[in-house]
Amino acid sequence: MYATATNLLTWIGAKELAEIATPDDLIQITPTLMRLTIQGDARDAYTQAEQDAADESLVRIEAALGDADRQIDSYLASRYTLPLAAEVITGSILPRICGDIARWLLFDNGVTKEVGERYDRAVVYLKDLQSGDAQLGEESPEVSGTSAGEADFEAGSRVFDDDTLQGFI
Repeated sequence: MYATATNLLTWIGAKELAEIATPDDLIQITPTLMRLTIQGDARDAYTQAEQDAADESLVRIEAALGDADRQIDSYLASRYTLPLAAEVITGSILPRICGDIARWLLFDNGVTKEVGERYDRAVVYLKDLQSGDAQLGEESPEVSGTSAGEADFEAGSRVFDDDTLQGFI
């Protein structure tokens, strides 16, 4: 996973996360409850309905992060061997890219200009990684030997050579 719910909490805050992650058919949760839920802290002061809404919000956040991971991998798979090593991920901007994509996905309607622009920049960066116009950073992994859809051939040892054909020629 490129980013976590805790990362999103740090980057965009509990207020926005509670607003965009709470399903429309559930009661709106407070930023404090959102923070407690993500951090796994006690929520005894809240009703069961509020806790259920917070749990469902966290499920939506995790789903958006998973979708963002798959979107990133769809660009990287043609150029890099996946999964990437943890040190490559943490040494790159992929966690922030994942966060930007997940944030965009959590907005069902009415994406703000800032969120839309960040998503667009993330996709441009992923396309640049895919084409080789950008690198993942100093810890950039080896580029895979094939592009997407290409066959990878590896020659085995020779069966016939001058020695094995000695008696036939």
